[in-house]
Amino acid sequence: MSLVIEMENGTTVEVGTIGNEGMVGTPVFLGVERSPTKAFCQVPGDCLRMPASGLQERARGRGPHPPSARQQVRTGHDQPHLAIRRVQSPPLVEERTCRWLLMTHDRVGKNDFLLTQEFIAQMLGVRQSSVTVATGLLERAGLITYKRGRITVLDRERLEQASCECYNVVRLEYDRLLEKNSRTS
Repeated sequence: MSLVIEMENGTTVEVGTIGNEGMVGTPVFLGVERSPTKAFCQVPGDCLRMPASGLQERARGRGPHPPSARQQVRTGHDQPHLAIRRVQSPPLVEERTCRWLLMTHDRVGKNDFLLTQEFIAQMLGVRQSSVTVATGLLERAGLITYKRGRITVLDRERLEQASCECYNVVRLEYDRLLEKNSRTS
């Protein structure tokens, strides 16, 4: 799932992704009525769904959920992105494309998935031509293949090396939260 925010000029920019490690509905979980983000499915897959009222009951401690879940949700999955943006010069489109492909790869759990260059550009807040150049470079380097909206990750290790450093910071934080959560449940 992609979480996007609509900018004043009407463009949308992705501010987070959610896959098998998380949930959509954090504002509801925290008791917030409205959120500036919209969520939508970016790649085909399965998910579980529940009414907002059920999620709110669990948030109030009236249902089963790990004791640390509320604290982890408050922490916010993408805070490391925000911190890094403040201290790091903006990463190149190629590095951001690598990060975004890695995050998608992590969440779908398979080497190939359907994504158009237009969609990636929208999520990164850049022009499609920039993503076309970036994916072309990655393909020529043997890291991915891209054919008609289908991306296949060929060399994940090198894709990680080509990504901006924020990918590893965020991935390590996810791993830490998930490990902590598995010990408390």
